[in-house]
Amino acid sequence: MNLTNIVSNPVGIIHIIGIGGIGMSGLAKLLHQNGYVVQGSDASDNQHTKSLQELGMHIFLGHNADNVNQSTLVVRSSAIKNDNPEILAAKNKFIPVISRAELLSNMMLDGYNICITGAHGKTSTTSLIYSLLQHLNHSPTVICGGIINQINSNAHKGKSNINIVEADESDCTFLVIPTDIGVITNIDKEHLDYYRSIDNIINMSKIFIEKVLAKDMVVVCDDCQYLRQISANYVGNPKYFTYGINSKTSDVKAFNIQIGIQGFVFDLMLSKKFQQKIGSNFSVIKNIALNNFGVHNLLNALAGITVALFKGGSPDDIKAALLNNSGVKRRFSIIGEVNGVTFVDDYAHHPNEVRATLQMAKARIAQDGGKILAVFQPHRYSRFAELYGEFLHSFKDADRLLVLDVYSAGEAQINGVSSQIFVDEMSSIQEAYYCADDKLMMQLITKHARPGDSVLFMGSGSISEMAHAAVHNCFNRP
Repeated sequence: MNLTNIVSNPVGIIHIIGIGGIGMSGLAKLLHQNGYVVQGSDASDNQHTKSLQELGMHIFLGHNADNVNQSTLVVRSSAIKNDNPEILAAKNKFIPVISRAELLSNMMLDGYNICITGAHGKTSTTSLIYSLLQHLNHSPTVICGGIINQINSNAHKGKSNINIVEADESDCTFLVIPTDIGVITNIDKEHLDYYRSIDNIINMSKIFIEKVLAKDMVVVCDDCQYLRQISANYVGNPKYFTYGINSKTSDVKAFNIQIGIQGFVFDLMLSKKFQQKIGSNFSVIKNIALNNFGVHNLLNALAGITVALFKGGSPDDIKAALLNNSGVKRRFSIIGEVNGVTFVDDYAHHPNEVRATLQMAKARIAQDGGKILAVFQPHRYSRFAELYGEFLHSFKDADRLLVLDVYSAGEAQINGVSSQIFVDEMSSIQEAYYCADDKLMMQLITKHARPGDSVLFMGSGSISEMAHAAVHNCFNRP
């Protein structure tokens, strides 16, 4: 990796604004591992800034013009506004200012890049592909939007030129970075504050597909209605492949699916087109075990298997690697058990993600007769408002619902949109409570949760910290 395409002179100190974000902290780690001097700033401290400090990076808390004084390059996250004092100071001092996407694309110029994008499942699929290729001894570099349990990090420098990257679609970053294999997990009504319409998301996905088809391979989910419409234009393309469960025409298709104690067991069928692509002498792989529940996780596994087979994996390699995959933090992560009640932390923050997570929770505890107490923190007023009606009908698999205040992520409040109003409407559908503070949340958990039940925390704001605090404070635990 190098940055010679960004600045003509050797890079001195790289200053990252918004370094505490999961994506920016991953880039900071990779730069550090490649010998660059990195510092950064963020509004407040969190687990990511602390992990960077442990690596020896200097982190400024708060944004101040003086923070960039020694910098020779400034990188900004997409959340940083133009009036940020560090941005203004850098421009006044003629210090180059680039976006996260520009930095990432330059870091990847010399590599063989496997990029995973889509509305949901990017992080889990990125982690899975990394685990599969690690098992195949490819020693890839990875940068992920979550903490991969296998390496306890969101980024790791490998020994080969293969880069496995979660390609953010929220601001069209996936169109900027060089891609040799492109995976699209799905298309959904997400980030509409940026795209404005689902049609714009579809069009950007088409541009991404056309770009990657000039390289090695495109892999898309056939069970997504929007991707299935796009796929109709590429049926005969020798570089375009689909995976799925429900479609009869998928190139990589799971069938004979059974749900066991630990997760799924299934068989896999490969189309003749994909067999030719990978040069295989088999069309079916039998008895693949996936230690996870939820159809969405099975689909993510199919995406990973498709890439792994293309990169030389055998059926036995695939089976062994899936058994050893330990997943990603905050993807149905069990964080504790108190008085027989299981506490789970999950990233779900979109109606479809909420539904999928609750369905998985129900499948896990159904055999034990436990109940699900869901704790949800809406993320961004714009998302909550745009998908309000869908959110109202996303929690049917929860026995009770606690709703926290909206995590604004810097957005201004929208009139008529609040957690209190949401609960008032939700109460006509199912049992729901508004929690104005942590204390009330913990009181309600203690009151309603019984041995054998699961408390499922969902959201992408500050709810993870609240979940861990609840483990230690509910049921009068010291």
